Amino acid sequence: MAENAKRLKIKLGVVKRTTKELASYEKEIDTQSTKVESMKSDGKDAHDIKQQEEVLKEAKACLVDTNRRLEKACDELQDIVDEDGEALAESEDMVEAKKILNLAAETKFTLLDKSVKSRRKGWRKGWRKGWRKGSSDD
Repeated sequence: MAENAKRLKIKLGVVKRTTKELASYEKEIDTQSTKVESMKSDGKDAHDIKQQEEVLKEAKACLVDTNRRLEKACDELQDIVDEDGEALAESEDMVEAKKILNLAAETKFTLLDKSVKSRRKGWRKGWRKGWRKGSSDD
């Protein structure tokens, strides 16, 4: 049972860390987009603009990869919850894992047919609220 609790704690940490990483990439994309638009409107050198657009493109690629890793980590966390849910039902980590998985199911964090801004407005706030200690669902 101790090993199951350890697996749960590790996977829960992976989901939390990946969620923070995803939020960081979204923030970087917003910042870079603003910077590129500002450079274009100020008439900066085309080479400099192209370099910043490349940075933006890389951040978007990282966002896609991080989203994929988050989905995989949530699937693995769900497997652990399904396997060990009864044995660890009273565990604080199990309660938190179930809460995070419920938020993931409600928000369906996916890149399909959504822009970065529309996705950011929806699920990121829910995830952050969901895994803060002592937060309520109201």
